[in-house]
Amino acid sequence: MLMSGSWVRATLGNVLALSVLGAAPLHAQSTAGETAFVEWASRSLTRLETLSPSGPSDDLMVLRRMIGDARVVALTDFAHMGAEATQFRNRVFTWLVENEGFTVIAVESGLLEGRAAHEYVRGGPGDLDDVVTRSFTYGFHEDPQNAELLRWLRTYNEVATPDKRVDYYGFDVPGRGNYTHGNRFPADQALAFLERVDSAAFGSFHGRLSPLLAHLRAPFSAATYGELTQEQRDALTVAISDLLHRIRQHEPLYAAASSPEEVRWALRAATGAWQMDAELRAGQVQRSAARERAQADNVRWILEQEGPESRILVYASLPHVIATPHRSGVSAESAARFAQLGVEERLPSTMELSAGTYLRDWLGDDLVVIGGLVGNGVELELGCGSGRMLTFPPPPPNTLAGAARRAAGGKPYLLDLRQAPPAVAEWLSQEMKFDDIVPYLVAAPVKAFDVLLYVESVKSACPK
Repeated sequence: MLMSGSWVRATLGNVLALSVLGAAPLHAQSTAGETAFVEWASRSLTRLETLSPSGPSDDLMVLRRMIGDARVVALTDFAHMGAEATQFRNRVFTWLVENEGFTVIAVESGLLEGRAAHEYVRGGPGDLDDVVTRSFTYGFHEDPQNAELLRWLRTYNEVATPDKRVDYYGFDVPGRGNYTHGNRFPADQALAFLERVDSAAFGSFHGRLSPLLAHLRAPFSAATYGELTQEQRDALTVAISDLLHRIRQHEPLYAAASSPEEVRWALRAATGAWQMDAELRAGQVQRSAARERAQADNVRWILEQEGPESRILVYASLPHVIATPHRSGVSAESAARFAQLGVEERLPSTMELSAGTYLRDWLGDDLVVIGGLVGNGVELELGCGSGRMLTFPPPPPNTLAGAARRAAGGKPYLLDLRQAPPAVAEWLSQEMKFDDIVPYLVAAPVKAFDVLLYVESVKSACPK
């Protein structure tokens, strides 16, 4: 299922990519195992004094043991445009930079669009509000914590020595959720580069691509892409592949005509256009799979750019960073709530691979995933200023979030699942439903993430 409306598509249709779960039954939930989990979690958790970036950091010291020497830490949000999520992200990243030597944050937002923020935090020109608007896709510029993140990074870098400066990247498919330029954005950026360094090649590629890119004008262009004939779709794919090959083949010449940095970004623009085309060609059922692989590849590119000594915080929704194959779905209750917003049918989901699954395969223990769950409900505004509120009630008792809530005592906490005793580890090794937020996920928790982050509730991040 995909939601109608641009904000809903960005906040729930993208990050909370909706699908209907097939009829395969969940593994039986063990009441004894769940009780053992609650008892162990109550004794072993580390309570968080606050989620706010302005709070003291003593409670975060436990992260030193939890993440160890891992090069990549993936932190999940609870729901896009939820205030608690980005507040805690900023708090954790500040601590990681100041105490653990982290050097990069990569956010679920367009990689190419994020170049403006990447350069701004390094001291580049620009007005903060304009940079935020241009850098964050899916409407995430409306979350005040994203502006606060860039402000802090720029201030930190102004006094840091060159070897201690910290970088920002987006890592999602560029053009996706881009409300200003649409899905055509990465191809347009690659063409703009070519126009500066190779006008003859630009003329040829512009002639081939311009009429086709008109069908990628929307931030989610599946409908307008459907206007293309199969012959036109093939022509678009071939032209984008040729464009990427042209820039690769002439990289030394183009670097001399511009700079190595410009060529690196031009190659990411052409690669992003290829990723966007691959996602559209994949069709409705496989579109998510194409995006997940692209996100993982983009994180790997960021690691390559930053060098072997870099350490990176990856911030995204749980469906993207869950580190094991999983299933997802929409409950009947959630589907009924969304029906008022407009819901389109989608085929049942099968086993899915997330970006986190690829990263776990590549990085092994060099990746630590912190998975977020909410115990007492979510309330989001569907487009800041719209006044349309979407709520999710507390999770049912037969879910991981429901069990985590029983251990919470009304306070947020961190819990290292890798330290569970055998009886609890056995329960955590069963497939189970995490919560009832859209989409709900089904997987074995101990394989899905390493550390559990629990919060009581999530409210809208929209400015009051």
